[in-house]
Amino acid sequence: MTDKPADERKRRAARRRAAQRQRKAGGLNWRSWEPWVLITIVVAIVAVIVTLIVTTNSNKNNLSSPEAQIDPGRFSSDSYGLAHRRNDGLSIGDLDAPVVLIDYGDLRCPYCAKWMEQVEPELVDKYVRTGKLRIEFRNMVLFDQPSLLGARAVIAAAQQGKGYALMQKIYSTMPHKGHGEITVPLVRKWAEELQLKDIDHFMKDAQSTKFDAQIAEGKQEAHSMGFQSVPAFLINGYPVLGARETQTYIDIIESALLALDK
Repeated sequence: MTDKPADERKRRAARRRAAQRQRKAGGLNWRSWEPWVLITIVVAIVAVIVTLIVTTNSNKNNLSSPEAQIDPGRFSSDSYGLAHRRNDGLSIGDLDAPVVLIDYGDLRCPYCAKWMEQVEPELVDKYVRTGKLRIEFRNMVLFDQPSLLGARAVIAAAQQGKGYALMQKIYSTMPHKGHGEITVPLVRKWAEELQLKDIDHFMKDAQSTKFDAQIAEGKQEAHSMGFQSVPAFLINGYPVLGARETQTYIDIIESALLALDK
């Protein structure tokens, strides 16, 4: 009767001696490896190859939202003639930036304030500071007299080069629910905090009807694009309604940049 344990010990000893001879010879004898070792190595190699392929494709087009693959024909470098591209105190970014984001908002809109707090800073860091994006603000007054006062104040501050800064400051005081307050004393307080050069002149303009035609033009412009609520955006002519996730805007900007190369 065959002693099976003894035979198995002999086979293992033979494999060890073979492996030792192979190591002394300076090479590897894969034929002597256990099957599970070979399977593990093959799986690891396949995983590395798949990772490299995915990474390469991601570097080419790192987009994830439904807007990731927009038809290049949907874009217009001047947003169909609506991009101002001028130093009006209501914009940030290079005049000749390849992508223009037009932001239509009411200064008492909680979702506009949320966008300004959570989305705009990342777009500024990633695209405005690198010369790829320009952001232009347009007043779209929807919420009565306090919103109109805010719109007038922002344009009045723009005459002293600080319209965009005042817009940011007003939004920073707005709640994420409901509509915050914009009053004459608050407008003066914000102007003082921004250190406007001529606050008296600013306050006079902010309480006048001097800029009402410009404010109405912004609202009419938004309506011409089909926007009836805020926030609303045009990114090289591509419309976006509502405060979306940051990645949505990144995807559209990247798609707009890609469209310029086609």
